[in-house]
Amino acid sequence: KRFAIAHELGHFELHSDSQLILCSEEDVYVWNETEGQELEANEFAANILMPEEIFRRYIKNETPSMENVKELAQEFRTTQTATALRYVRLSQEPCAIVICKDGYIKWYKKSSSFNFYIRVNEKLSPNTYAFDFYEDNILPERPETVPAAAWLASDVDEDAWLTEHSIALKSYGLALSLLWIHEEIESGYRRSEYDEGKPEYDLTNPFTPDDGKRWRW
Repeated sequence: KRFAIAHELGHFELHSDSQLILCSEEDVYVWNETEGQELEANEFAANILMPEEIFRRYIKNETPSMENVKELAQEFRTTQTATALRYVRLSQEPCAIVICKDGYIKWYKKSSSFNFYIRVNEKLSPNTYAFDFYEDNILPERPETVPAAAWLASDVDEDAWLTEHSIALKSYGLALSLLWIHEEIESGYRRSEYDEGKPEYDLTNPFTPDDGKRWRW
């Protein structure tokens, strides 16, 4: 409820000249919008409830994982989605948070050191653990290593890996995935509609990741 109240305060402060805005539960708790007034209100709430200077102290030298995000959400009394987004925004580690719905990657946000684009609006690869959620499988409780090509919209080596930690937001039919690159990956890039700036390369061929195994990290 704290985040919902702060969200509505954001509308009052930022959008007082607009027409009456009726927010759904999903607007507040899922960050379903990637631009516009709902996103602005959510970011306003995040800034109030998770001040940057204080939040940075908690994540300094932390290895990215959803377990850390859950603990921070309890500490700041904020939603897991909002906390995860704040985490990647302020983290010095190369990490990203991804929202998936109905088996597709819907949108993502990344840290400044995460130099890759993710396959937005494409079907989840079976080599991801987020895919398992839509197959009614139990998600691992700890971070796991998966082929980097399963997530990245890039021409990456088949031996490249990244760490994924996914949790289920069952009430909304969503998978929330935290990705972390713990080893250097070299690749070209393909533009995502949700990213700013022009990528170094435009990969125009359809992306078809190689089949690969997932290994515990």
